[in-house]
Formats: sequence, C-alpha cells, structure tokens
Amino acid sequence: MEALIDSRFEDLYAHFMVCPAEDSFPALIVYVRDGVCALYYMPTETGMWCTVARPRLEGEDVEFRDGPQQVMWLAGSVVVPWTDGRQCVLEFCQDFQKPKSASWLELCE
Repeated sequence: MEALIDSRFEDLYAHFMVCPAEDSFPALIVYVRDGVCALYYMPTETGMWCTVARPRLEGEDVEFRDGPQQVMWLAGSVVVPWTDGRQCVLEFCQDFQKPKSASWLELCE
C-alpha cells in the first residue's frame, strides 16, 4: 500500500481514490503535487469534506493533475503537506473513517 500511495506520474503529480470496494463509499480522494496534497473525504455519494490548509497557503490556487494531461486548480485553503496527507491515507485504510490526523471542512451533506 505504501508504495502505491507514494507513486507519481513522471511530473511528480498523482491522483487516486481509496475506498473499501470499487466505486463505493466511504471514499478518500487524493490529489498530490510534489510535497503537497489536497484530500476529499466522502462518507456517502453526496457528502464531502475537504482538508483545511495551514495559513501560509490560504488564498493561493495550486495546480494539480487529474491524470497525466488534465490540469486542475484547487484553492490553497485545502492544500496540506504530503506528510500529513500520507498519514491521513494510511489512517483511512485502517477503518475507512474520516482521518483524525487532519482538520476538515464539511462542504456538503
């Protein structure tokens, strides 16, 4: 599992989803770029939470990739260091609950 979550596209980006079974919930969606990431926790198909950034990235948009060629921009307010995100992924894999090692903001129920 650790080798998988540490893998990157050639340009240091990654995007993956972790869930108990294919296309099921709860799910953790992860976008990685270099040493930062953004995580979205979905307890249900319509519920969504995002990680809350450290103040230094507040207000900056950060480029991520949703696949090798698809560029997307996420608000800096959801971007956290990869070390924190990685810990969240490992924690989520243990019980498929919202990781407690990060701060979260509920986006929708």
